[in-house]
Amino acid sequence: MYQAGEACYPTKAAANSALASSKVGGILGDGRVVNVGAVTDTSITYTYTSYGQGLLGPTVTTNTYTVQASPVPCQLLTFTDGISLAWKVVAVWFAAWALATIARIVMVEAEGRSDYGNT
Repeated sequence: MYQAGEACYPTKAAANSALASSKVGGILGDGRVVNVGAVTDTSITYTYTSYGQGLLGPTVTTNTYTVQASPVPCQLLTFTDGISLAWKVVAVWFAAWALATIARIVMVEAEGRSDYGNT
């Protein structure tokens, strides 16, 4: 499993394809339109198309640019990760409650069963 953005995909090519699809149809600052030419396990080839008006009519210029892309292994948290973290949080809360209870008992015994001056 490989991660692209906030999702995991079964192959590197699928992860790169998802990453590339987020750029399709985008317009760069100089007016070029972005499309995806090819996607492999290790690279993404983008096609930039410029549209203009020349002396003899409309002009279309296409450039390609290949980017090396290596998706990382999936690192998203799963249900079992959540359960593991939840038990740690519960253990901390239980320890705090236990210490507060023990402190309360010790204080009452040390003061001879006093109700803190509220008699």
